Amino acid sequence: MKKTNSEIEKLKPNSRLLSDELLLNISELQITMNGLIKSKINSKIIKVQIIAFSLILLSLLFSLTIAKVISKPIHLLITRLRDISQGDGDLRKRLESKDNNELGLMATLFNRLLSQISSVIKQVKLNSTTLNNTSTEIDIAMSDANDSINNIHSEVNQIISGLQNNAAIIKVTASGIVELSHSAKK
Repeated sequence: MKKTNSEIEKLKPNSRLLSDELLLNISELQITMNGLIKSKINSKIIKVQIIAFSLILLSLLFSLTIAKVISKPIHLLITRLRDISQGDGDLRKRLESKDNNELGLMATLFNRLLSQISSVIKQVKLNSTTLNNTSTEIDIAMSDANDSINNIHSEVNQIISGLQNNAAIIKVTASGIVELSHSAKK
């Protein structure tokens, strides 16, 4: 079915009108689609922003929780070390070492150190008691030795005094014998 030129000419104004109307509809459709796309994009941007903010907030809370979990045992260890270094620490108190990580290992090693220090202190106390007892025994022995030396000194002085008396008697006796011997010769 071929259309003639006159038919085509008749259709031209209508086709222009239809073409203009179609262009207008396409333009309106583009504006509507652009609005819908912008609305969807804005909605997605808001959702992404909410998710990002939520993730940042969760990360911050997680970081704070981890920091508290890590810092609490470290602060407890610092407090215990400070007390011990200032002489106020109780060597019988131990740190909890239930975790199987670096903090648990640190607590276990700290507890072993306290056990070794306690053992050394007990040994020093025992040695101190033994030394004190030995010192007392030595003091008693020295006192007894001094008494014995004083007794020996006194006895030696008595012997010397007796010997001097005997020497004087022997001298007197010898002089008497000498006189007798001279008298007998005369």
